[in-house]
Amino acid sequence: MLRNDPAMALQPARACRIVVANGPRLFRQLVWRALGTIPDFRVMNVIVDSAGLTRLIERVEPDWLITSLGPDGRLPEMIESHLARFPWLNLLGVALDGSRISIRCGKWREEETWMDIAFEDVIHILRTGSGQHIGPGGWIA
Repeated sequence: MLRNDPAMALQPARACRIVVANGPRLFRQLVWRALGTIPDFRVMNVIVDSAGLTRLIERVEPDWLITSLGPDGRLPEMIESHLARFPWLNLLGVALDGSRISIRCGKWREEETWMDIAFEDVIHILRTGSGQHIGPGGWIA
């Protein structure tokens, strides 16, 4: 069943589907293990390079693609380029030092950056696509 299928509205809620892409191996393993312990999340796959990423997204239709942020602190362009083809895809980039995250929820949303964020807040963002509940000091535009 494809994501655009109207019958999706009749289906029971499914787990949040996640693909982890790129980043150092330790980063990928930490994300896999941390999110794999949460019952309503399914880490569908971990991919090392971008060569097979498009086919993987087509096959597993993830809700979120998680990657490490680039050296400039932004989501990598090659990851963002997937939004043109998959406008429903949400992106989460994590700084390798853990100091910040950037999210892009769907093709038409601007990138949002959050600093000094708790793991529980990341879980909330993955579940809802929103960081609106995060308290003072979290937003840096």
